[in-house]
Amino acid sequence: MKQCIWLLSLLVIANVSYCQVVAIQKTLDNELYVCVQNPLNVAVEKCASKKIRLITNNGRVQGEKGHWVICPEHTGNTVIYVYKKTVLGLKFIDSQYFRAKQIPLSKATINGRPDGKITKSLFCSQIAPVAVVYCCGFDFRFKIVSFTVVVYRSCDKEIFRRTMSDSNGTRIDSVTHEFFTTLENNDKVVFTDIKMVFCYDAPRVGEPIELSITDAEYYKRPSPGENETVIDPINGNEYVRPKW
Repeated sequence: MKQCIWLLSLLVIANVSYCQVVAIQKTLDNELYVCVQNPLNVAVEKCASKKIRLITNNGRVQGEKGHWVICPEHTGNTVIYVYKKTVLGLKFIDSQYFRAKQIPLSKATINGRPDGKITKSLFCSQIAPVAVVYCCGFDFRFKIVSFTVVVYRSCDKEIFRRTMSDSNGTRIDSVTHEFFTTLENNDKVVFTDIKMVFCYDAPRVGEPIELSITDAEYYKRPSPGENETVIDPINGNEYVRPKW
């Protein structure tokens, strides 16, 4: 009798202790990033990949045959629940925790320059700063929603200051661009208080852009009333700058 009880206890313990091994691996990085399609490789012991189903408490997850992507909507703890598809419906197998975080903040640039010297002709042809960061094997573009332009004469005397904002992406306005046409050699132009967002992020303040003007004597201003066609760095389309 005692032997039967012992054998029955052993079988119960064995059944309770067994669980399927679940492996969820990020393929490009050890982190999850908000608003990014983070690729995952998923494997469950003794379970065909086509029968695996994933659910998350943060954003959305989709895929098949062991290859999935998860796109978190906010930072913080993110749980991925693993289910197996059966004839009776979905059977819960396991869950794993990850931490979602923001894409690293990028430094904005003017024509690819975050600082240093730039010719007046090249500087005046730009219509907006841009901010692009390389992460997880891809380039991601931030939307710059506001910034302040401050111009200093070569003796460090402030001669101009103006703040611009646009929730759809901020461009240099006509008043500021008009002033840029008067810049002299060694004038310093600073884009400061640059606020940028990526997807659902609250605005974050990036580092300032500091540029020194050169070759001002070679700058040729467009004729009065002449439209100037440039490439809009915010959407990549051709942009016709308004007439003077």
